[in-house]
Amino acid sequence: MKLEVINLTKTFQEKQVLNNISFSVESGRALGLLGKVVASTIISILQVSIIMICGFISYNINKDAWNNSLDKIFDIPQNILITFIVFGGFGYLFYALVFAVLGALVSKTEELSQSLTPISIIFIIAFFVSISGLNSNSSLLKIASFVPFSSPMAMITRQAVETIPMIEVIILFSILLISIFVAGIIGAKIYRLSTPIYGNPINLKDAFKLTYCAS
Repeated sequence: MKLEVINLTKTFQEKQVLNNISFSVESGRALGLLGKVVASTIISILQVSIIMICGFISYNINKDAWNNSLDKIFDIPQNILITFIVFGGFGYLFYALVFAVLGALVSKTEELSQSLTPISIIFIIAFFVSISGLNSNSSLLKIASFVPFSSPMAMITRQAVETIPMIEVIILFSILLISIFVAGIIGAKIYRLSTPIYGNPINLKDAFKLTYCAS
């Protein structure tokens, strides 16, 4: 099923509010959210990578002027760097999907902060749990590494303070990948169903009901 509007023009009280607008909406397709999120994630990672590479090159060129004072900062162990790239990149994608879905539940910019507050609180808690693990090899940090909301940060901290068995790393990465897949499928359905609805914001519970009824 496809809804298509071509060259729509609308006048309201002698004022032209729409001028030659064309768009199409196709049912059964949930690629809009995924395409936007994946594209923005790739661009963001590229931007961070370019900044880090430029900083590294600039420091090495001017190392003598800095008296080698930043050597420890750039001398990152390989296992921590790989963990940061893999878990950090896919963790960014996971959070981007969640934020995109929550943003789709509101139709006004003023309501956006209220919709994003719960996930922002979860992110802050996960950050402090990960930072607290630097002082000790805590069980809480290990538990946090199994939770998709905190594993990107917790894994980097765990790699810095302990040696993690490779089989455990594979399991944790698999959990993160499955979480991204589930968040993408559910998020795309919620995005497709909630985007055309205007007016009062939709809470997450009602969005899940819409998704269940439409499936």
